[in-house]
Amino acid sequence: MSPKTNTPSPSENSGDLPSQKPSSELPEKTGKRAVAQKWSERVGKSFRKFKILEVNTGRRTRVLLQCFCGGTRWVLADSLKANEVKSCGCLEKAKNKSKHPLYNTWVMMRSRCRYPSQPNFPYYGGKGVTVCAEWEDFDTFVAQVGLRPSKCHSLDRIDNSKGYEPKNVRWATKEEQASNTQRNRYFEFQGEKRTVSQWARRFNVSFDWLHYRLIKKPQVPEELFSNLLSKHITP
Repeated sequence: MSPKTNTPSPSENSGDLPSQKPSSELPEKTGKRAVAQKWSERVGKSFRKFKILEVNTGRRTRVLLQCFCGGTRWVLADSLKANEVKSCGCLEKAKNKSKHPLYNTWVMMRSRCRYPSQPNFPYYGGKGVTVCAEWEDFDTFVAQVGLRPSKCHSLDRIDNSKGYEPKNVRWATKEEQASNTQRNRYFEFQGEKRTVSQWARRFNVSFDWLHYRLIKKPQVPEELFSNLLSKHITP
C-alpha cells in the first residue's frame, strides 16, 4: 500500500497564485464616472442660481453654466459644488463699473422708471417713461450719452413725452432742466411771464437763490422783482 501523500490546500498554495491587481483603481474610476453621470443628469436643470447647459466629462468634469444675468461660463464641477462660483464674471465687472462716474446716473435712471418704491417713480415710470432696450447695457449707455460736462450737469430728457433713448437726452444744468419740466411755475412782472430760471437769468442772480425766495420761502413776486430791478438787494 502506497504511502498517503498530503495534498496542500488552496490556502497553503496561495503564495503560488498570481497576484491580483489592487482594487483601489476601480472605485476611483467608478467614482469619477458616477460624478460625471450625476452632473450630466442635471443638464437643463437649475443648480443654485445657475442653469446647467452642458457637461464635459473629460479628465476633470466641467460644467457650462448660464448665469442669472444671462451670461455663460465653463467651470470645474468641483468648484461649483464647493460654492466657489458666484457668477459668470458679471459681478466682478459690475464691481469695476460701479466706480465709473456715470454708474449711479445709469442706475438711478433705470430705477425711477422701473421700481414703484422709488420716490420719483410717479413722475417717470408711473407716467409711462421707459429706458430703451439698448441702454440696459451700461457700456452702450456711456458710449452714446458721453461723459458729464461738469458736476452741475445731470441727465435730462429733451421731449418729456418720450423716454430715455438716443437723441432724446442731454446733459443739462439745473436751470436748463427747470425750463424743461412739466411742473414749471410762471411769475409775471411788468407784463412779462417767465419761469424762475428765466427770471434768474434776467436779473443775473443764481437760480437757487431766486427759487428759494419764490418757492421755498415765498415772497411777493412784484416786490421781489422790483427790488432786484432797482438793485436794492444783492443776492
